[in-house]
Amino acid sequence: MKKAGLSFSDEALQIWEKNERQINSLIRKLLPFNTSASPEDYQQEAFIACCEAMQKWRDLRDKGTRQYRMNGQSVNLAVMRPEVFAFWFIQKRLNKAANSGEVQFDVVAPDGSYKRLTNQEYRRNKTMLERTGHAVRAVNVFIDLDPPGGSERRRREIEDREYWN
Repeated sequence: MKKAGLSFSDEALQIWEKNERQINSLIRKLLPFNTSASPEDYQQEAFIACCEAMQKWRDLRDKGTRQYRMNGQSVNLAVMRPEVFAFWFIQKRLNKAANSGEVQFDVVAPDGSYKRLTNQEYRRNKTMLERTGHAVRAVNVFIDLDPPGGSERRRREIEDREYWN
């Protein structure tokens, strides 16, 4: 991947620019999962992930590695584009940054049993849960003690929580 005249950070910047639209889309989806992180924080994490990906890409290419396993998938590096490889790293890093514990998932099985999953647990099992007909609802574990709307809104939140328990 080394191009004449380009430094390592220039290569990473080019990859980041090629993926910028997808990165911004992913950031918009992840913002509600960590209210303490700003879009700029996520963009910095995405650039760091691009740098890590390009380093890994170089290492694998230098070793002559043809197959690589990531996220349970085996890919042929001979046909994979570097920006796709980098986007895997970006997704993993941004999902990790968004996993602050603020949002958890209430999962109700078809038999009526209930379980609360962390963001990470839910993402690992998302496909299986969808296939098996589980009802899933995201909940913010931080509740404003005096929300706008006062006690009426709080009463509805408590009723809603009792429904899911």
